[in-house]
Amino acid sequence: MKKVLSIVFSFILAICSISCNSFANSEESFPKLILEDFTKLIQGDFMKLVQNEKKWENKGERIVNLSYGMTYNLKFYVSEEYEENQSDKDSYKCKTVVLTGKFYDANKNKLDLDHYLEVKFKFDGNTAMIEDPEKDIISMPKINETKKLRTSEQLDIYTAPNQCILSNKIEINKKRKWYDLRKTWRNIDDFHADIVCSNDGKITLNFQSIEDLPGQDFSINQISDESTKLSHGVTRRVVVLDKVYKQDNAESDAYEYKTRTIEISYLNKDNKLCLNLGIDANFRYNKATNEVECVSTAYRETDLDDDWEVDSAFFRSGNETKNKGGAYGIINIENSLSYLGEEFEENISIKCDKNGTISNDVILKE
Repeated sequence: MKKVLSIVFSFILAICSISCNSFANSEESFPKLILEDFTKLIQGDFMKLVQNEKKWENKGERIVNLSYGMTYNLKFYVSEEYEENQSDKDSYKCKTVVLTGKFYDANKNKLDLDHYLEVKFKFDGNTAMIEDPEKDIISMPKINETKKLRTSEQLDIYTAPNQCILSNKIEINKKRKWYDLRKTWRNIDDFHADIVCSNDGKITLNFQSIEDLPGQDFSINQISDESTKLSHGVTRRVVVLDKVYKQDNAESDAYEYKTRTIEISYLNKDNKLCLNLGIDANFRYNKATNEVECVSTAYRETDLDDDWEVDSAFFRSGNETKNKGGAYGIINIENSLSYLGEEFEENISIKCDKNGTISNDVILKE
């Protein structure tokens, strides 16, 4: 068996030596990625991926912070444009996109929850499509599980006359204690990665991230900035922002993206920042088809004072109907600085309609 594996691995190395260089501005070619994830890809239809001689552009790496200090590191690759000729159909230009993801715990140790997604888009200047999802989408694995964690994904295709989107939503679940009589797994986080192909072959990625995204610009608009005086000289500040993603030559019936961000800060009587909370609700909407969805949410916190801490936090998508997208959450905060201690409860709801108009409520209970 070892001899057989050795021969197979040598064969892979030989194939990967074929001229398959990345684009001029890229640092890494796709075959190196294949070798990195060899143990995963050998379980699937990887030979088709390795044997092609396409050139691949490395779009870089993106990192998103998750619950319990975990992080998800995503790499984003796009192939050069190529053509597929079919005798009974019109000729289409194509591009293949690959995403690979790795999970790390709070101590930066890699978790055995690797993820791989490949999709082939076709486009002709008028439309973009995924012609045959069963053949043109490769995802490994659908469900990923360790002793304590499990991830599962949901893939959805959205089309408009000038674009095609493959939406990849990943849910993270944690195993409950043996004495907990509720369901075995509980949801602790979720996030999304939408791959967008326009009718001219431009590929963009909408991913749950605070940073700029490959090939996609955005503007940040401040909606409000309000401060409230609480007991014991404490000040609570709430800043609301919208991140609007720009699309070149977007048609009126295109899918668009917008993120509502809420930053909540607590300052002591000396105006020193003690606690900072951040919440994101990521929406995809289409004015023409009356669609809107909160595709994912994000939560982050920074404890800057030992006397302040977040006791519990929950923030998730909560879509009502096809044309009413939303998210909601509760954050419980403790301040042990006062004599008897204080507890604050932040109740947050965010809603978005089909036109991308977002509203929110941030209600404090003391």
